[in-house]
Amino acid sequence: MAIPKNPHRIRLNPSRKKIDTKGIGTGAGTSKSVPFAGTNIASELPSVSRGAIGESIEGSSGRKKGLSSLKQWGSRLPSWFRSVSIAFLGALLALLLYPRFSPPPKPLTSRQVRQIIETHLKERPPDPTLANRAFQSIYRSLVLIRTKPAAPESPLPVPRQSGPSDKAKPDDVSALGTGFVVDETGTILTCFHVIAPGGKILITFFDGLEAEGEVIYAMPENDLAVLKPSVVPDDVAPAVLAGSGGLRIGDEVVAVGNPFGITSSVSAGVVSGLGRSFYSPRTGQRMMNLIQFDAAVNPGNSGGPLLDRNGEVVGVVSALFNPTEQEVFIGIGFAVPLESAVGAIGIPPW
Repeated sequence: MAIPKNPHRIRLNPSRKKIDTKGIGTGAGTSKSVPFAGTNIASELPSVSRGAIGESIEGSSGRKKGLSSLKQWGSRLPSWFRSVSIAFLGALLALLLYPRFSPPPKPLTSRQVRQIIETHLKERPPDPTLANRAFQSIYRSLVLIRTKPAAPESPLPVPRQSGPSDKAKPDDVSALGTGFVVDETGTILTCFHVIAPGGKILITFFDGLEAEGEVIYAMPENDLAVLKPSVVPDDVAPAVLAGSGGLRIGDEVVAVGNPFGITSSVSAGVVSGLGRSFYSPRTGQRMMNLIQFDAAVNPGNSGGPLLDRNGEVVGVVSALFNPTEQEVFIGIGFAVPLESAVGAIGIPPW
């Protein structure tokens, strides 16, 4: 029987104990050697130097010796120190891992947000009121004005019994009113009817300092007067003056004065009317272009400032209207616009 020719010939090389597989799989030119069973594989692998193996064995034994030394050193430590160290490391590990594994915070509900806002608003001090802001801007300018008559030449007065019906004004005072400082030199603006009785004018400043006053200008037609005190406190603060042209009916205003001698009293109201006229039975003058307001004023408020919401003086309190003979407030007060006094106090008109 004839053997067919096979291009892939296999031949045995007894001397090298390998099978020549030239050309198998990839075609001619490819050669691979496959060892027979029983062949020493180690003899065919690259030789490993005995020095490298020795070094590896020595490194492994060195690490074992280091671990053994560390264990021996740890065993020599006090037990309490080991416990504290373990506890410290555990706490540190817990702190590091807690943010990673802790649950995220729950979002606030609308009710909780409202409660937080309400609590914050309760703890926050309230904003100052309009009257408080106005008073803070004027109180260092306020003065109490008392007019004392000249020493009488008549015999001593007969003592009389006092009672609740007596006026708050002392017996030795003929007039009582208010004024306010308008410049750095201490010039004071007030009402003419406060100093009209004549005699000695006494001025008391906000800090209790008393001084005598001198009339340097009078405007009876507008019920205004300008005074010069004999001495002025070092920390006196002039009032901030403003025109009344920006006032509107319904605007908030504040009156500050000394009603019945009660110093630095504050009342608030609104502008009730503008351009009013009023006949004063006290002076016999008809006053024009007045500011009508409803902030409470009483005898002793005359000459005091009427302030706008910014704490600036827009008028001088001059009169109150009462159809009866009682000089008490019933809801209608009048103030002279500050424009009427600018010439007297040396300020150019607005």
